[in-house]
Amino acid sequence: YGPTARRRLLDAVVRTGVYGEGAAAYRLALDRVRFVYEPVALIFSALDAEEAETVLVFDYGGGTLDLGVW
Repeated sequence: YGPTARRRLLDAVVRTGVYGEGAAAYRLALDRVRFVYEPVALIFSALDAEEAETVLVFDYGGGTLDLGVW
């Protein structure tokens, strides 16, 4: 999980259009999206289950794509 993978994931998030378009969309996405390793995301989603937030675990690699939403 290096800088290239992070840039690709951020680009994919911005392409959804949820954060608008252009450079401002990248800044907004960076302010609201946290990229963490999948095992860490699973632990935090289990620990913070009482808080009202949506957690998307996105596992991309090894030729597969796995998504989990809590």
